[in-house]
This record gives sequence, structure tokens and C-alpha cells, in this order.
Amino acid sequence: MTKIQFYFDPGCPWCWNASRWIKEVQKTQKVDVEWMSFSLSMKNGDRMNKDYLEKFKKSQEMLRIIEAAKEKYNGKLTDALYTEFGIKIHNDKDFSDAAISEVLKNVCSIDYDELLEAKNNDELDKRIRHSMSSAFDVVGKDVGIPIIVFEDGNKKLGYFGPVLSQVPIGKDAINVWEGVSKLASYNHFFELKRTRDESATAPKNIKDEPRPNIC
Repeated sequence: MTKIQFYFDPGCPWCWNASRWIKEVQKTQKVDVEWMSFSLSMKNGDRMNKDYLEKFKKSQEMLRIIEAAKEKYNGKLTDALYTEFGIKIHNDKDFSDAAISEVLKNVCSIDYDELLEAKNNDELDKRIRHSMSSAFDVVGKDVGIPIIVFEDGNKKLGYFGPVLSQVPIGKDAINVWEGVSKLASYNHFFELKRTRDESATAPKNIKDEPRPNIC
């Protein structure tokens, strides 16, 4: 079993594609994923234009909800909440308060009121910062997201990426996974890069997958 931490901001389209790639990998590979909060508005707020910043502040509210649910349910809702928020943002193009409410009703109707209140609780930002710091401790601060950290005993190795404009499926997903995993195992590897010449395209069939109410 390979254990990783995957750092995400719900509003980031590149994170979304990488996360759906990981879910594709999990269909055939033994990969244990711990989903970790990372706020782009907290990291890059001063450098974002107004419209972009407003979107990612809404994404930060989603992260607060995720952190509140993580504390209450020991992380069991993180995957489901990220998936539902991601579908709303990247497939439905909806960052609204109504979208947040709909997600909570679908995922955890029992604690809907409590979790909805968490979006305005800035005390939860401490938990997000702590999560971000745990990523920086491994990969440094000169990075974006997604970040994947691999655990090997007491050792952690990770990096920013992969940056995927489309989600690889089947054999392609495994080929990318094997390449990423092998690079992560070498302590002196730092960076591969080429200029992006296309935007991130969200997977279209994800809304067809069954996603039951969890609590």
C-alpha cells in the first residue's frame, strides 16, 4: 500500500484534474490518500486580481467546512466533500452559497447547520495554515498545487504536480502514476517543466458516478 498526502484547494482546476487522476489510479492500485487543505487565497491573496481572489475566498470557506468536518468525523467526509465541491465549481461553474448548501445537504444532512456555520469561522484558518505548513516542510514554499507527498517509513518526499490539463484514464493514468512515484523516490530530483499551451478541462462523466449521502 502506497500512502500519500494530496494537498488541494477546491477552486483550483489543476488540482481538480490531478485529484480525479488519483481517484482513477485507486481503481487498480493500492493507494491510501489523505486529503489535505491548501488555500491559494491565503498563500497568494496579494497577487490575485479581484475577481480571482473572490472566487478563492469562497473556496477558502469550503476548506473551513472541510476542516470542521474533518475534526468531527476524523477525516471520513473529506473525500466526499472535496468531490462534491469540485463538481459544483469545475463542472457546474458554481461558486455560490447555494452550491455550498446543496453539497452539505447531499453529503451530511444530519450536521448541515453546524457545518454550514463553519464557512464563516476564521478560527478554522489555523487548521488550514497548519496543513499548508506541513506541505512546505516537505517541498518548500516556492510551489503551487497540487502537491503530493509520499510516505516511506519515517521519510517524506514530495513535489508540486503533476499539472494535468486533462485526466488520464486507464493505462495512461497508471503510466503517469508510475512515473510520478519513481521520481518521488529519488531524493535529489526537483523539477520538470514545460510551457502550458492549454487550459484545464474538467472530466465530464464524473457527475454520473453514484455519490450517496454519508451522514
